[in-house]
Amino acid sequence: MRKYPYLIIIVFLYSIILYHNTLHVPFYLDDYSGIAENTGIRDIQSFIFPEGKRNPTQQGTRFIGFLSFAINYHLNGLEVEGYHIVNIIVHALAGVLVYLLTFMLTDTPVVKFSEQDRRNVAFLTALLFLSHPVQTQAVTYIIQRLASMAGMFYLASIVFYLRFRRAVSKGPVWYLLSIFMALLATFTKEITFTLPFMILLIEFIFYGRQEKQKFLRMSPYFVIALLIPLTLISSRSNVQSYDTVFRAETDIDRLTYLLTETRVLLTYFRILLYPAGQRLFYDFPLYHSITDPQVMLALGVNLSLIGIG
Repeated sequence: MRKYPYLIIIVFLYSIILYHNTLHVPFYLDDYSGIAENTGIRDIQSFIFPEGKRNPTQQGTRFIGFLSFAINYHLNGLEVEGYHIVNIIVHALAGVLVYLLTFMLTDTPVVKFSEQDRRNVAFLTALLFLSHPVQTQAVTYIIQRLASMAGMFYLASIVFYLRFRRAVSKGPVWYLLSIFMALLATFTKEITFTLPFMILLIEFIFYGRQEKQKFLRMSPYFVIALLIPLTLISSRSNVQSYDTVFRAETDIDRLTYLLTETRVLLTYFRILLYPAGQRLFYDFPLYHSITDPQVMLALGVNLSLIGIG
């Protein structure tokens, strides 16, 4: 990797070129409640060390993400350019991490590419990641920094873990960095709950052998993942029932939500492969029965994709 730093520089600059024209996109939708009208981010010191009751953005599993908005507000006020610059940099860094991740995963006991092929595959994968149209919302919609930044830390944790895994002398530095990135990811957005399972999957697919010490070194990641439900309970249960704490949408019963999600997932798979007809909101009908033909078809396709994977 050290021989070809220019490829990493190209990956980083490519992201900036792709999204430089989004600097003046205004706040919209959740940007207002999360940033423009959010008094909780107006002062960094009181954000970190609040007097009295915490603002909802200062607690729970999104502290790091909203801290970045507080820093933006301190530097830029409500001028959107500064917020967009950070979003673009986060996306660019994620692209670099995708390059590094692919470069390492193509040189394992199970998968062995030549040096040239590793470089080419990693470079093309990073460019595809950066330029895929599905990324546009995460970059241009300012509040979605919560998702893109969580993804960046998620990738960084895996990259540092693999760097530790590949090290000749097993010093703790890369391992500790990986755990630190996992913590940052956890307190940026809840979607990072799957991180320890992803690392286990990588171990199983690319390294094969099941060693006792492998499971021991995974234990901190599972402990960190448990912080997500524990933090959600402690931060919200005082004002909401546990039933609503763990719901994404409280106006829809859980079974209906789950059945409808099977159809939603198919749309996500479709736009990954054929990103046409993207929109901010998709108007899906609600499905109430598992015997509905649409639900049965969606379940079948989803289970088939899991099996193929």
